Parts: sequence; structure tokens; C-alpha cells
Amino acid sequence: MTTMRHGAQAPARWQLFACGLALVASCVLAASAGAFVSNLPPLFSAALTLDPEAQLPAPTRFSYRGTHTTVMPGVEKPLRTRLETTVPAELGDVLAFYRTELGKLGWQEQPDGATIAADHVLLAFASPLGP
Repeated sequence: MTTMRHGAQAPARWQLFACGLALVASCVLAASAGAFVSNLPPLFSAALTLDPEAQLPAPTRFSYRGTHTTVMPGVEKPLRTRLETTVPAELGDVLAFYRTELGKLGWQEQPDGATIAADHVLLAFASPLGP
């Protein structure tokens, strides 16, 4: 009786050689990719620029942005406007951007409403129209 085998079988020493060759190739590829990626950051400006089309001051670079407005019936001006955003930049740069841009509009930061953590910031401002 003859048994059928699927696939090609190589001697163990050739399998070891092929694995070693694959390991060396992947290390060379990873090293060259690391050299390429290290050159990418200068291509992207670290400075945050104001998006002229945004309802509230917001940078042009963002991965998420949502503006939420609370209105009261019979009142023309919004009661509250909230901006939630995720910006791919250093937290200190984003914080400085919002403090600068909202200050230019005459908004006053409310220190009792601020929460600054290592990975997120919550700021409260009062606009010239009210809180």
C-alpha cells in the first residue's frame, strides 16, 4: 500500500537555513523601514494652523471633530457650544493652540472648569456672549 503525502518536504537542515534566511531578510527590511520612517516627521509641520471653515477655532489637522450646540426655545443665541476633537499632535501644542485662538476671540478661560491629564484636556471658556 502506498501512502500519499501533500506538499514538498525538505530536509531539516534546509528548513533551518530557510528560516534563518527569512529572519535576516526581515531584520534588514525592518532596519531600512525604520530609516525611512525617521525621515517622515520633518515632512509634516508640527505647527497647528487654524481651519477657516470650522464653526469654532479648530486646527486643520484632526482625526475627529464634533461641535455640539445647546439652544433654548425663543432665544436667538446658543446657550452652550461644545467642541470635541482629537488632534494628532502633542498635547501641549494643542492646549497652546486653543488657548491662543480662543483668546483672540475674546473668550476667557474658566480655571475652575479645567482638567489637564497626561492624555487629555478639558477646558472651559466663557465667550463674550456669555458662558
